[in-house]
Amino acid sequence: MQRKAILIESSNAVIGKPLPGAAQDVKNWQNFLQSDVGGMWNDNEIADIPSCPTWEKVLEEVITCRECPYYVFIVFSGHGAFDKNLNKDVISLNHNQVIPVEDICETVSNITKNAVIIIDACREEKDYVFPTPFNDFTQLPDWNAIFESLRRPSLTKPLCESALSITAYFPYTDMQELRGAYLMDIKEA
Repeated sequence: MQRKAILIESSNAVIGKPLPGAAQDVKNWQNFLQSDVGGMWNDNEIADIPSCPTWEKVLEEVITCRECPYYVFIVFSGHGAFDKNLNKDVISLNHNQVIPVEDICETVSNITKNAVIIIDACREEKDYVFPTPFNDFTQLPDWNAIFESLRRPSLTKPLCESALSITAYFPYTDMQELRGAYLMDIKEA
């Protein structure tokens, strides 16, 4: 079975204060995926995506999945909102492109029904000038403070994408056998 992970971080996608945590999130996800408990993904199974990619670059990676992968895992970490005009959740990939989450889901579902998509972004309601909020961001001098508002409930403890090694619980399991079991479970899901 083939699989592909597409880890997208847009830590500096808008005018204003960058989100350094987004870049760290992607590193944490990669470490998790490559751990035994995360499925022992190989480097060649994880797409090489630049920071703040274009929608075309993301599409290119998704479309290459059409040729072989059975399972696609996509993570996005960065700015996002709920676009009141479109009545849709959107993510900000870069300075010029805001993409509806629905478009990502639709694109992936045309490739495979075996996919996980995780969006780590805010969902504050916003009136966007679609398809790009560039002017919108520059017109609001305090946009970052609004966007990352403390009015929203927050977690008392940070999330961590790492975990203890599964071999601590199953010390006699061969790593290749464990990877094979993980792949079979995905295929049968």
